[in-house]
Amino acid sequence: MPDDETRQRIHLGLLTLVRSRVAFALQLEPTDLSEMTLGKALNLLFLLRGQTQELGEYMPSLTAIYALIGVDAVWVPQAEKKAVVQ
Repeated sequence: MPDDETRQRIHLGLLTLVRSRVAFALQLEPTDLSEMTLGKALNLLFLLRGQTQELGEYMPSLTAIYALIGVDAVWVPQAEKKAVVQ
């Protein structure tokens, strides 16, 4: 697993990408989804676009993300993670 700084960069990149794709599908702005965790955004993206196979398969995608950044980074909101660290 990458070091903490690298995991944070990967998390931010994935979160930005997934929120952008969900926002586009719902005709929203990505900032409208700013409170949504990566896991929730990913689930919603697969609900909206998963049938097209443009995303690949859900479980392999989620498993790869878990391996890169860990389970907590996918599901725990950023504000809660910061509160636990402090």
